Amino acid sequence: MSLFNRLEEIAAAGREARKQIGWVSMPLARSAENGEEIDPDRFEEASDECSSPSFPALKKGRTSLSPEERELVMQRKAVWHHGPKGSETPAVWKSVVNGKTWYVTNTHRAYNVTGTLKGTIKRFHEFIRSTA
Repeated sequence: MSLFNRLEEIAAAGREARKQIGWVSMPLARSAENGEEIDPDRFEEASDECSSPSFPALKKGRTSLSPEERELVMQRKAVWHHGPKGSETPAVWKSVVNGKTWYVTNTHRAYNVTGTLKGTIKRFHEFIRSTA
């Protein structure tokens, strides 16, 4: 067997292992710990629930921040200076997709999505601002 074929086998085994353990939600993990058998159909549902929507879906479901949310974003300086004469505007926006609220921060190069406003503000400061 050639080295290339062996590397392909190792890569395939790694993909299979990630597929089996990479997306297990906490309820399914608890089921496995209790010795229950994991149904593959539930496994697929859990992986879909854990991931955030695509950026086009987020843009389509975009809604306005509430006054309280906007105030928190402005207080924590998660802002761009895109307003008139360089005034501050929120760098975080909200989207509702399939009944779930997501908070988004983005530039033309990257975006980050979380289910909490504070988490998105943190991601703005730790990563997104540096991509501007």
